[in-house]
Amino acid sequence: MEALVEDVTLIFEEYPICSSTDLDHKLQSVECASLFVTDENRFIFSKAQVGQEAEAHFNIYNASCLPCDVVLSIEPLPGEAKSPINNIFKLHPVKMSVPGSSCAIATVTFTPPEEQNYNCTFKASLVIPNGSVEIKPQSLTFTISGKGHEPRVTVVCPSARSKRGNAVLRFKRLRLGDSEMLPLVIRNDGIIPVKFMLHLEDEHRMFSLKGRASAVKVFHNGDVEQDSAGNESKPTKPFFLLNRGQSAEFDAIFKPTLAQRVERQIGVLVVDTYSNKTVIELVGEGHEDEFTLDGLEEGPEERNADGSLKENITDAVRVNHIQFGDCHVGEPYCRTFTITSHAEMVMRFEWEAEAPFRFSPKVGHLHPGCAKDITVTLMSDVPVTFRRHLVKCKVTKINFELPQRKVQDWDDQMTIVIWKNSTRKDPAARWPKIQKVVKTAPEPAHTVVEKSRQEVEVYLSAIVAYAQFHLDTIMVQFNNTLPSQTRTATFTMHNTGEAALKYSWEKAAETEPVKEPYSTTLMRRFLTYDTMKHRRKLLSLFWWEQDHLPETPPKVRQLQQPAKQQQDSEQQEEQPEQQQQEQQEHSKKLRRSKEKNLSPKRANSSLDVFTDAMHDLFSISPYDGTIPSGQKQTFHLQFKPKCTGNFKTALLCRIPNLEPTQKMGQVIVKGSVQEWKNLEEPLVQMEEGQGPKEEVLWKPPPEGQHLCELEHPAGAGDIVPSKDDLPLLTRDVWSCPPKLQEHLYLTF
Repeated sequence: MEALVEDVTLIFEEYPICSSTDLDHKLQSVECASLFVTDENRFIFSKAQVGQEAEAHFNIYNASCLPCDVVLSIEPLPGEAKSPINNIFKLHPVKMSVPGSSCAIATVTFTPPEEQNYNCTFKASLVIPNGSVEIKPQSLTFTISGKGHEPRVTVVCPSARSKRGNAVLRFKRLRLGDSEMLPLVIRNDGIIPVKFMLHLEDEHRMFSLKGRASAVKVFHNGDVEQDSAGNESKPTKPFFLLNRGQSAEFDAIFKPTLAQRVERQIGVLVVDTYSNKTVIELVGEGHEDEFTLDGLEEGPEERNADGSLKENITDAVRVNHIQFGDCHVGEPYCRTFTITSHAEMVMRFEWEAEAPFRFSPKVGHLHPGCAKDITVTLMSDVPVTFRRHLVKCKVTKINFELPQRKVQDWDDQMTIVIWKNSTRKDPAARWPKIQKVVKTAPEPAHTVVEKSRQEVEVYLSAIVAYAQFHLDTIMVQFNNTLPSQTRTATFTMHNTGEAALKYSWEKAAETEPVKEPYSTTLMRRFLTYDTMKHRRKLLSLFWWEQDHLPETPPKVRQLQQPAKQQQDSEQQEEQPEQQQQEQQEHSKKLRRSKEKNLSPKRANSSLDVFTDAMHDLFSISPYDGTIPSGQKQTFHLQFKPKCTGNFKTALLCRIPNLEPTQKMGQVIVKGSVQEWKNLEEPLVQMEEGQGPKEEVLWKPPPEGQHLCELEHPAGAGDIVPSKDDLPLLTRDVWSCPPKLQEHLYLTF
């Protein structure tokens, strides 16, 4: 009987057990610090930190009733005898005595000196007493692997880096008492969990940190002890824990109390690696300017530290930029900001701007504690690009000759209206004519205070350009399409200009369907009763000729009579035959006159009569939008016909701000629709002037069904069915002379 139990679930009962196929999934687990792989017979230290000791415990079970001695050892892998494992893997104890039906615990420690893989072989051998013959030699053997990992803490936000390689938080230039808050995000990008804390030293307390509820609820400031030499020792407060892939979010706040540039640092301290801490630089500036600009934007590169580094000095963010964006040639664009006076004296300002920029007001006065809106207008008749175009404003302090309380506010947009007598005299008028004269208000008399001149800078950026595009397709052809079948095609438009391109699609006004006959079988399935009723007058194009009235069966003539004549039909039958013929002749003349007025030309296409069928024939998506400069947009064109025939349309792309020499975008779309093969055979279509190739006998409709609409010259109206009675008729019609065969396809 074997003394040592080889059941891995008992030996490694403290650790997860998996196969190699599940190994990657298990290693991603937060709780999994070590595990055993059955098919590899290998125990793995999965989250050991470099320089830190990781410990594992293995159970050595004795299955017999008698105690036994076991010798433990750790050896290099076969073929790797020179592999250094001393002081990396340690075993305790090296020999143990296991009581009967009990177990003992072997402890293995793993201390990786570097970030690399280490392996060894663990062996537990049963000691056989001298002279014992019944006990057989037995041993437990498996491989132990481990890798050292360094804690990896990454500052995700801010993304800007200084020339020293540190993350840098750049705050705006703020007036004393104002504040700004910026996000700070720290993430664990390593394998092992990380314990860290943030250390900020600021004797003036202009910077502060605040933990967000979604990440860290408590934050400790300045909790690192220092020895007499200034070296940091172990922190006195607990750290925050980040598992693999987790992030901690904080808010960094700057509230200046001094009018100067301020620079501080945040140290990210990781447990047991104080000498290798991560540094986050904080830069801000407080000011007490007497003339300020409000409502401006940051430049696109202001938050990037590289854009303001001068001899390794990072400046605070200056908010003095106006971004016009993409502008059309010849169109005005306006932006507005505010100037404010914080001085105790009146200040005079004057903008030194040139075309195509115009400041309004350009010159003016600003009284103490007052503010004034400034509008900047850009309009250029030629394409031009401005990138941080500098405009300066001269600001001086002034004194009025009169007491300040008696002087009103002034700028060059203020006017005075004067009514004066006209120089032109009307001899007939008793009094001279009065005309209105508008003048710019004169600037109040003043003197400039010496050494009070200063300059304020504003940067302007804009792209004034024509829209330019390229279409890779100018014609789309849909062939062999069946009714109610949806066909889709795609084409691409490329914005080749410097500015964003706005577009919208529409159908050309001259769009027409190609004139082709259509299918009666399909049309009577897709045309609704309301459409038929709406187009009833147009159906007079297909009335029967008066000469063939006797060939029409009496029952059909009865169906074609108007509702009013049907109510009086019995009275008409009682009238003399000669009187009925006179009424029929009169009806013929009225019918011919009506046909002449309503039918100036013959319709050869189904869509000429039923124009509603053209709706939703072609559609494009997206219908409108904007394409950024240098980008492409793919359009999806859909063709969904409801009847047979050949169709053609032109899709126009409305693009504003096109160059005068560039034409509007246009895509020609054609579609060909054929009959369903599995429907009943279509009627024989006759060319004009030819006789019928076959004769179709008329049959009355089945009982309970009616003709949708039927008109003839002798009839004075039609019988209109209700929506419930609207039938799907078959191909049964009456025979007609050759001259009328070309209209047969419109008969229901």
